[in-house]
Parts: sequence; structure tokens; C-alpha cells
Amino acid sequence: MDSAIKKYRYMLLAVLALIAIGLTAGIPNLSFNTDYHAFYDDGNPELRAFDTIQDRFVKSDTVMIMVSPEDGQVFTPSTISAIHALTETSWQIPYSTRVDSITNFQFSEAEADDLTVRDLVPSDQPLSSRFLKEANQDALAQTELVGRLLSSDSAHTALYITISFPDERTPGQPKEVMEAVRKMISSIESDHPDLAIRVSGVVPMDYAFAEVSMRDGETLITGALLLMLVILYALFRSVAAVLATTSIILGAVLMALGTAGWIGIQLTPPSASAPLMILTIAIADCIHFISSYQYKLQTTRIKWKAIRYAYSNNWMPILLTSVTSAIGFVGMNFSDSPPFRDLGNITALGIVFAGVLSLTVLPALLWFLPPVTGQGITLRSADRLLNRLAATVTARPLVIAAVGLCVVVALIAQLPKNRIDDTFLHYFDNSIQFRADSDEIERRLTGLYFIDYAIDSESENGVYDPSYLKKVEDFVDWLNVQPEVTHVSSLVSTVKRLNKNLHGDDPLHARLPDTEQEIAQYIFLYEMSLPYGLDLKNQMSLDKSSLRVSATLSTIPTQQVLAFEKRAKNWWDQHEGVSVLAGSPTLMFAHISLRNIQSMLTGTALALIGISMLMLLMMRSLKYGMISLLPNLAPALMAFGLWGLAVGEVGLAVSVVAAMSLGIVVDDTIHFLYRCLRHQRAGTDINQAVSMSIRHVGRAIVSTSLILAGGFGILALSHFKVNSEMGLLTAVCILIALVLDLVLLPALLVLTFRKKPDASTVPAQAQPQSA
Repeated sequence: MDSAIKKYRYMLLAVLALIAIGLTAGIPNLSFNTDYHAFYDDGNPELRAFDTIQDRFVKSDTVMIMVSPEDGQVFTPSTISAIHALTETSWQIPYSTRVDSITNFQFSEAEADDLTVRDLVPSDQPLSSRFLKEANQDALAQTELVGRLLSSDSAHTALYITISFPDERTPGQPKEVMEAVRKMISSIESDHPDLAIRVSGVVPMDYAFAEVSMRDGETLITGALLLMLVILYALFRSVAAVLATTSIILGAVLMALGTAGWIGIQLTPPSASAPLMILTIAIADCIHFISSYQYKLQTTRIKWKAIRYAYSNNWMPILLTSVTSAIGFVGMNFSDSPPFRDLGNITALGIVFAGVLSLTVLPALLWFLPPVTGQGITLRSADRLLNRLAATVTARPLVIAAVGLCVVVALIAQLPKNRIDDTFLHYFDNSIQFRADSDEIERRLTGLYFIDYAIDSESENGVYDPSYLKKVEDFVDWLNVQPEVTHVSSLVSTVKRLNKNLHGDDPLHARLPDTEQEIAQYIFLYEMSLPYGLDLKNQMSLDKSSLRVSATLSTIPTQQVLAFEKRAKNWWDQHEGVSVLAGSPTLMFAHISLRNIQSMLTGTALALIGISMLMLLMMRSLKYGMISLLPNLAPALMAFGLWGLAVGEVGLAVSVVAAMSLGIVVDDTIHFLYRCLRHQRAGTDINQAVSMSIRHVGRAIVSTSLILAGGFGILALSHFKVNSEMGLLTAVCILIALVLDLVLLPALLVLTFRKKPDASTVPAQAQPQSA
């Protein structure tokens, strides 16, 4: 193969260039999907439930704007004027279908025998102190307002914009909405500098996904590439080596992204980190090849002989590591979340392309480029450390193996300290405006977490049935006493208010009407009094068969959400006659973490079996194959043990690390075992074989591990928790694997293959005396 590369190098480069250009041409087909729906399959049960509720009622994609006046009083002429302006302008926001605020809240009251429904604070009403004081008192008496649109101390108020995107939603639509919202807020703030305005909601969350991805793309990938180039030059002290390696890793990244574009993969915040992973992993193949090339070039001084030496020593390990790494990432296809499947597939493609380019283009580039003869920092200083390590491992293998295995067992024993938990709002760090605003809104007024309940009477016009409404009321009362619930919205409170209004505002009648006819008349009368855009479609289905009850929750972890969901289900199991469907992004995110961990256990197990089988076939040695399992499997388990001690929370991102890291850490194991096995089969004593392997491939193993850990460590700086935790834990796995590959693995090899001294060679004085 290496001779063919030499003979046909020009043709080879031309053909590969054409293939690369053809694949890279698919990059314009890539699109970026920031919709939180992208985290779920179409068949996801929680997504189906939420979509069903959305179809039955008005869609609840919202923009929530909290206004906080500097003087701590909402009901002042200046602040109310600002709320009026926000309310009016919000109707012009793209895709806006409804605007709810304290000013346009439909306040009902009795006038003699008539029912009057009006805006709580009409826009044409003079804002006198007396009127505003009365409006404040009226607002605080409305359960529909307090805790949702108005804080209990009247210091903060919120405005909700309901957004209904088309069924064929595009990534640019949330951006279009948020740009209009920010322009509107900027205008209000310029006119009212005493107001602090913050924004949250489902649509801002979608846009935050896009913002954090763009920010990471601009900084992390650039930073990782610069780090790699610096380390490469420090390692080889050769511009030629840096150019050759950069060509390979950029080629692999572009070809992988282009292929993803051709096959229709959409980029999402998790899968957008694939380029960083590819360039981090692809560099390992180049370092192993160039290290061997540089080592041989120092003795032979003949470029092609050095290339042939590097090829013969690395083609099998590079081929095998490419396949095994790809298997690890392909194992991510068992993830229950599509973005992680896409991440695995794009990265696997990049790894395969990097392997092919390393065995074809890299040798040809090294032939054309000046010789790599510089003495890098590894060759000058790390060799001494590796020589000492080799001497220590071969001299005291039993001690090293015993201590190493104790550490492995001790860390793995910490695994139970991890708990499956997640808080999707905390996917964004505090530097993201959406997170900072959402935290402040929850502290002052209300939260982003909610669960919608579609309560079906199972008959048309069934909402008018007093017995049905009584069950809904009982459920609302149950929700209101739950510790997680901060507010409950339902038509029940409106019906009770109407009953009181139509009985002379007598507080004793602030209850549900007794007859179906009364309920139907009150709701009809109220509906006829509502202005355009503020109807009851967001609370009642068109056929009057079901109501929506929406419970706003505090920001709580996954396990608390699931526990709350279970309690609510148990409550309804004890009440017959209605069917209930629960759904929301909160429930969707709560279930995906648990389901993803369960599915990834299968993916990781299958990836481990596939990698182990390949290693057994390569080694053709059962002992080598069994020993290789420890440095391949233990790093992830040990890293999760450390995670249990330091963090203890395993969420959506961390759940995919085991399969992903398995494909990465196996690379160094393969290179070490392959070199050691070649020495041993050539007749070299195991002690010498281990020592030579540590010295020869140790440099590349240390370099590639540090580069990999650095690359994933940079990913840990992401403002998106899913990426940062995934990067941090993977970096820890890689560093643990480095220690196991260069310390514990050699010690186990020495103990396993060391020949026992023959009794005939033992000195006479050492022989046991006969009886």
C-alpha cells in the first residue's frame, strides 16, 4: 500500500481531492434547528401528548415579559402607560395571536342585573390616583392574575404574548420574533428608563439555543483549533507537520459536515459540537503517524524509508482505531434524543474520513513537504520520564497492579452516588441573558416550568356539566396546595367569578353554579362580551368537551417533576368519568433524561462487544483481548465515580458519555497493545517488550491524550450545559485512560506474560532441602 501511494501519489491526491470537494459541497444543505422539539422523536409519548393538547386548544408557545418599576409600584401612571404601550405593540409581533396583560385583563362586575366585562385598566381611562388604587385592589382580588401577571406586592407585572408558528416551522422564525420583541422593549426602555424589563418563555428559550450555539461556534472551535496547532508545533517543531495535520483534520471535518448535509441531518446545539470532536479525535491519527515518521527519519535520513516505517507500524492501529472509535459514536444511535444520534453519526463519519486521509493523503503530503526533523518538547524531555516509567513498571509490576486495581475499584464503588436528575432551564449558564432573566422572573413573579392538563368530559358540551366542573375544581384545589405549584390557570375560577357577579357580587356565590343551564348561560354571556383575540379557546375546546388546566411550577429537578406527575396521575386514577392528558416541555425534558440513560446502556454494551470482538481479531490472543477490556471500560466507570463524588447529577448530556468515551479511549490501548504484541511475537521478553512500547508509543499516547483532553476541556467551557458537561466528563475519561494505558496496563501485561523461572535454573543453595 505504501509503495502504491508513492507511485500514484499525484493521481491519489487528485482523486481524493475530487471526492472531498463532492462531499464538502453538501455543507450548504445544512440547516440549524433550535426548536426544543428537535430533542424528541415524532413518536415520543410526551411530545405526542403535548402536541395533542396544543391542537385541541390554542398553542402555548409564549414570550413572557416582566416589567419591574424602580419605585416598586406597578399601578402608577407612568408604568401603566408603559404596559398599555407594550400590550398594543405586542399584537404586532410576528406570529402573535394573543396578548395578556394586567391592563387588558377581562374584568367582570355586576351593574344592577347586567354583567359588565371590560379591560381592567382601559386605555382611554384617565389614570387618576383613585382609579389606579381601585384597579390595584381589583387586580389583587383576582386569582387569575396574582402569581401569573402580577406579584402579590404589586411590584412586578408580566405580559404574555402567545405565538402560533406555522406547522412547517423554520429556524428563522424564533429569531424573527425575538428581534421584534427586543426592538419593542428597547423603545419602551428609552421612554421609561425607570423600568427593568426581562424576557422569558418558550420562544426565548428556542432562540437561546441558537445564541449559545453561535457563541460556542465562534469561540470554542476556534480556540480548540489554535490549541491543537500550538501543541503540534511544540511537539514536532515543524511547520510541515502542522500543515499536514491541519489539512487532514480540516478535510475530515468538512467532508463529515458535507455528508451530513447530503443526507439531510439538521444541526442542533448538541450536534453542532461535532466539528470540535472530529478535529480533536482526528489529530490523534496524524500524531501517531508523524511521530513514527520523525523517529525513523532521525536515523535513516531518507524520507521515503521513514514514511514506509511509519506506515508499516501504524496502518493497522489507525485502521482499527478509526473503526472502533466510529463504533463508539455509532453506539449513540441508541440515544432517545435525535440530536445526540446526529452528533454520533457526524462524528463517526469524521473519524472514518480522518482515518482514510491519514493513511492516504498524509503520507503523500509528508513526501511533498520538507522533512519533519525538529526536536519537539516531547522528544527532548518526556523521553526521560517515559524511560523512568518503563523501568518502574517492569521492576515493580505487582505493587503497581495492586495499587492501580484498588484505585479502580474504589472509584467505581462511587457510582451509586450519582442520581438521574436534570433541570432543563439550567442547560444555559448565567452569562446567557435568557437564563439570567428567567431566574429573576421566577424569583419575583413566576416560572417557566408548567404542565398543561387536558381534562376531557368525553361528551360534547360536557364542560357545562356541574359534576364535571366539580371534578375540575377539586383538581385545581389539589394543585394549589402542592409545594411545587406556584399558580393554576383554569376556566373554573372565571365561572365562579361570573356566578358571584350575577348574584350582585355576593361573596357567598363565589362558587360553581348548581345547574348545567346556568353554567352554559354564564360562559356564553362572558364569551359574547370578550374582545377579539381574548376568547376562551386557550382554556376550552371548540366542541366544549374539555378544559385546559395549566399548573405553573417552580424550577425543580427532573425527579421532582416526575414525582409530581405521578401524584397527579394517582389523584385522577381515583376519579372516574373523565380522561386526562398531561403534557408540556417540562414533562418532555423530565422524561428524556431517564429514557436516554436506559437506551444508552444498551448502546454502550453493544459498542463494547463490537470493539472487543475487533480487538480479539486483531490481537489473535485471548489474553491480550481480555486485558484490553480493563483500560477500555474502566475509564468511563471511574470517571462516573468521580462525577458521583463531585457532582452527583447525571442528566441528558452525561448519559451519552460512556459510549462516546469508549470509542475514544480505545485508541491508545490499541496502539500500545499492537506495538507490545509485535515485539513479543518477534521473540522479545515481555519486560523488554513493555519497556520498548512505553518508550516508542508513549510519546504519541501522551501527546494525543493531552490534545484530546484539551479539546474536550475546551468544550467544557461551553455556555450550554449539555455540551460543557459532556466535554468535561469525556476529558476526565481520557486522562484516566492515559494513566491506565501507561501504568496499569503495562504492569498487568508483565504479570500475565512473565515467564516463571525454571526450577533447574535456581541456584542450589536456594533449592529447598529434602527431608
